Amino acid sequence: MSRFVLDLVLYYACALSSEAASMPGADAMRCSRAYETAKTHFYSADPAPQGSPARATQSNAAFAAFRAWEAANPDAVAALKAMARDWQGHGPAA
Repeated sequence: MSRFVLDLVLYYACALSSEAASMPGADAMRCSRAYETAKTHFYSADPAPQGSPARATQSNAAFAAFRAWEAANPDAVAALKAMARDWQGHGPAA
């Protein structure tokens, strides 16, 4: 499994967890890092320094690129979400 796939499965697992219940602070921080890691796959250049206006612009563009990728790849997204559910033990979606 590629790093890209692993990062997205973790992102979707975090999304599932956050939908199911409020997360403790440490889990929320881990999921925030997972989200940022997944998003880095969609940066068009090396990330600017953390906290800079350029980084905020890059982050917004990466998020838009991620959402565009999701829209263009619904079967892959469904498979990744299924992997996340299985990994968490939630089983198939209803």
